[in-house]
Amino acid sequence: MVLAEELTETKEASLSSGELGDALQSFSDADWLRLRKAANFLSSRLSLSADDLINEAVIKALSGDRKCPRDVEPIVFLLNAMRSITHNESVKAANLNVSDGEDIDSIGNGSESSANNALDAKCLLQKIEALFADDDECTLLLMALADDLTKQEIMGVMEVSTTAYETIRKRFRRTIDKHFPKGLQL
Repeated sequence: MVLAEELTETKEASLSSGELGDALQSFSDADWLRLRKAANFLSSRLSLSADDLINEAVIKALSGDRKCPRDVEPIVFLLNAMRSITHNESVKAANLNVSDGEDIDSIGNGSESSANNALDAKCLLQKIEALFADDDECTLLLMALADDLTKQEIMGVMEVSTTAYETIRKRFRRTIDKHFPKGLQL
């Protein structure tokens, strides 16, 4: 009986496929533009097109592979789904690159410490990404910084003013400083 109640609570905690479909149909042009901008940015790091990324997120959501919690706006849910798909695809690509005949020792200058530094950097990046899991703007900033984009390029991608950019960057820096008071160290 408890298991049935837990299943019912879980189902009620998420939007049904029909409810999510209705929410998608009610998206404004601005909502779709926001999704498109994020998809353009996220897909630029992969072999996926922006349309493919949006379609993948919507298909996974409507099929029930990904559940949209009732307390999360559907657009935020889809943005997070696209970010997750992008992350999963980049991990797959990284694993393929290493497994396609490239030994882990051949990364960097071939030494064990280089391989460990690469793994440490990857773990650090995952920790930082987790800090901003609920902050789309800081997540986009992190990805842009990781891609070595300039301030002007980042502002263009995010379509923000200088003031908004500085506000996002300050929030980003304060979060990093709070969680890494001794600085980011490998």
